[in-house]
Amino acid sequence: MKPVQASRVLSATPNEVFAVLSNPTAKAEVIPDIVSAEIIGDPLPGPGMRFTETHRMGKREMVMSFEITEWNEPSHLRIECNQHGTLWDSSFDIAQHPGGAEVVITMDARAQSFLPRVLNPLMKPLFRRGLTDHLDALEAHFHGGANA
Repeated sequence: MKPVQASRVLSATPNEVFAVLSNPTAKAEVIPDIVSAEIIGDPLPGPGMRFTETHRMGKREMVMSFEITEWNEPSHLRIECNQHGTLWDSSFDIAQHPGGAEVVITMDARAQSFLPRVLNPLMKPLFRRGLTDHLDALEAHFHGGANA
């Protein structure tokens, strides 16, 4: 499956955007579908930082484990999650833009078993919608200074 991508220019600096995206608890306060987040082990930020997030998907909740694999503050962050037969590989690229900070989220869902190979391409519109919802929440946070 080809990666899914979404982008937006936010009324914030790259440092402000990076601070939210790289901090699991701050991100959980901004993104409504993230019910909670917990750092596992060493809380120092950077590559190797592991954390769990409880995501709300419709009426259900799912706990997912993540690891930060790349960290180039304030311009690039890469987070991976290997669950449900898929390696979820998400990159966040943040660049200075005349209107603030441009954020590009690229999510690659590499299926590792049969069922995800069949289902992931069918769910691609839902994945794109999830990225857009994250950007909507970030936009509301930075434009209004309140949680989305």
